[in-house]
Amino acid sequence: FFFFFFFQAEDGIRDVERSRGLGDVYKRQVIKKIKLGLDDQGMSVCAVENMRDVTISENCIANNFSLSPLYGMNEFVWDTENSHSLVTISAEKRVALLNDPEFRYRNIFGSKGFMGGSQYWEIIIDSRTQHELKIGVSKTNAKNTSCAFSDLPTGYAYYGLGELRNGGNTTSIKYGKKFRKTGIVGVYLSMDSGTLSFSLNGECFGPAFKDEELKQGPVYPAVALLRVSGVILVTGKPVPSYFKH
Repeated sequence: FFFFFFFQAEDGIRDVERSRGLGDVYKRQVIKKIKLGLDDQGMSVCAVENMRDVTISENCIANNFSLSPLYGMNEFVWDTENSHSLVTISAEKRVALLNDPEFRYRNIFGSKGFMGGSQYWEIIIDSRTQHELKIGVSKTNAKNTSCAFSDLPTGYAYYGLGELRNGGNTTSIKYGKKFRKTGIVGVYLSMDSGTLSFSLNGECFGPAFKDEELKQGPVYPAVALLRVSGVILVTGKPVPSYFKH
């Protein structure tokens, strides 16, 4: 059996726009609802229907919910032990919320450090997010650091200003498009080639980083949140074909 909860844009739920195909689901992004939790086999999966803006319900923080097994079983969740203590992570460990008066980045990490192969996951951004996020991977999952994970040489991030960050917060390389309050960021890590690539709403921007360090594990999924912000983790989906070209 399943229990569902829904995320609604602050100005109300929009009608679902019918898509002509998988690519159009992302190109014409109008999300109506998300279902999160555990399926009847105890596997955590995520179903996302087309949406434009996502506002995370506070209910998801206090309750476990079940969800439609649309995308298969879970591969990792947010790490409640090593993510920053000021970040609230939901019971099913897929939703992360920050409400912090200080202007400091707070890091959250995936529960699994990848040791090889190719990995793909998505980050859905909450519509109340006030400042640009940093999304990517880290070679370390040290808790409660005083800077964004990508300020360290061990961190690699796609920054919401349409830039890349690795080993600092001042040196920038233009990449992709800007994002802040809306969007689905796809993250593709190929440890065989040592490359990290990103997409935004189904538009692939190609390799962002190529580094021998990315061939050696562990490599942890990571997001740096700032002030008021939130994200939803989606795993278990196949790698989109545009990352393989």
